[in-house]
Amino acid sequence: MTAEPRSEYKVRAAERRRRVLELRAEGLKLRDIADEVGMTVGGVGTILHRACKAEAERRTPSIVDQVFELTRAAQARAQQAKTQAPAQT
Repeated sequence: MTAEPRSEYKVRAAERRRRVLELRAEGLKLRDIADEVGMTVGGVGTILHRACKAEAERRTPSIVDQVFELTRAAQARAQQAKTQAPAQT
């Protein structure tokens, strides 16, 4: 038995993921999706979990973005405090 080329596997796996997401969007249960695409229920659940996780990561700013934003906000507050402080003579 010979393993299929990696490029063929990736194409087939991407099509299967697309089909799983499509069927779930249509409202099918995990068991029905698994039967339709020839996978286990656990495999279908894994695909759906990873898709949800990827979507959440895409929508959530990275920690670097969050730190940058907090730093920028702190600098703006410090600058504002300097301009509002009464002049000392």
